[in-house]
Parts: sequence; C-alpha cells; structure tokens
Amino acid sequence: IWISYYLEETGAYEISYKVTTDQDTLVNPTNHSYFNLSGDFTQTIDRHVFQLNTEGIYPIAPDGVPAKTPDANRDVVKHIYNGALLKDIFAEEDEQIQLVSGLDHPFALPTGHDNAGFLYDQNSGRFLLFKTEAPCFVVYTANFVDESVLVAGKPMIQHNGIALEAQALPDAIH
Repeated sequence: IWISYYLEETGAYEISYKVTTDQDTLVNPTNHSYFNLSGDFTQTIDRHVFQLNTEGIYPIAPDGVPAKTPDANRDVVKHIYNGALLKDIFAEEDEQIQLVSGLDHPFALPTGHDNAGFLYDQNSGRFLLFKTEAPCFVVYTANFVDESVLVAGKPMIQHNGIALEAQALPDAIH
C-alpha cells in the first residue's frame, strides 16, 4: 500500500492511494481526518455550512451497517444537497439522524462527478472544497466522544469536528 499526500502552495491537499496485492482481496482505503474550520476544536461545527452533491443517503441499521441502495427521498438529503448549517442537520427529526445523534452515514455520489461538495465556516470564512472519484462519501460528525480526551486542556465535546471519507460503500462485500 502506498499513500501519498501533497499540500500545495494554493492550500490544496491531495491524498492518493495505490494498492498492489499478490492475491484477490478487498481493499477500501479511506482517510478519517477531522475538520473544524473555526480552527478551534473546543468549539462545535454547528455554524459550518455543509453541502454534498449526493444522490442519496444509505440508511444505516442500528448496528451501523448501511443499506445497499441510497434513499434520495429524505428531507435531510435535500437539505445537504442544497447546503445547510450542521446545527440544522443535527436538529432534523429524521430517525437516521436521531439514531446516531448526527451524521455517521455513507452518501452516494453521482458517476463522473467532479466536485463532491464543500464545507464552510461562517465565522472564520474558511472554505473547504472536496473532490473525489470515489462512488461514496462517508460523513461522521463526532457524535460520540470520549470526554476523558482533552483538547486544549478541556474535555472533548460532541460535534467538534467532521470526518469526510471518500471511499467505496462500507460493507459492500455483503
């Protein structure tokens, strides 16, 4: 497995994966970096605007295993497609959001897409545009945190970051 990352002078960050095996095997590389565009992980991401060019959310079962087909008919999908404050997503009455107290879901991306979406913090003005060739984007909003972990000397708080994981659908083998 080769993983390369590049940070360009423009601020662009690129991660590339190359995997070679001597036998057929399952490979689904991803990256689980957390982003908080405020620059302060003691603050929540509630005021971040999140937009994803998605064709639907893969609903998850209580054990976290995603469905095999995306659901495009949920309000949360429409809100994310159009761009929404994360605090408004967290307040959705959708049982999928309530199940995990936020986002911990794969989203289907259209074939041949270029820009997958963006994240924008209104207070700092920081903007993150994400691009991928992957068919799926898993989004996790730090819903369950270990308060014994300290960030800047303070206990970690819920929703203090968002992980954006470009990959194949998790558990796709089944």
